[in-house]
Amino acid sequence: MSYGRALKRDWVFRGDLVFAPDKHATPPPLEATEIGLGSIGFYPTTFAAKAGTTLTWVNNDMVSHTVAGRNWAFSSPVLKPGESFRFTFGSAGVFEYICSIHPGQMRARIEVEQ
Repeated sequence: MSYGRALKRDWVFRGDLVFAPDKHATPPPLEATEIGLGSIGFYPTTFAAKAGTTLTWVNNDMVSHTVAGRNWAFSSPVLKPGESFRFTFGSAGVFEYICSIHPGQMRARIEVEQ
């Protein structure tokens, strides 16, 4: 295949998976101590909690993700769709975290008060 032919290639994707309005337009409801992962993002992106609170991240996306705190203060294994991860914040502070698989798109923070 020549370079010229590659420019004429038409790419096809499954729009029903990427843009399914019933699945991606509105994130599923969460409990008071849950953080969702979906549409290549965390929601909410900023979460306030009291010290001693256990938070649960729930992967509602169609792809796998991780939850990785800055300097690895906390980290999950790879979470497949439907899986979750729990962590208890024992002290006050601001904890930034990412998905180590999608670090450019998935960033958020936890603000823990005493």
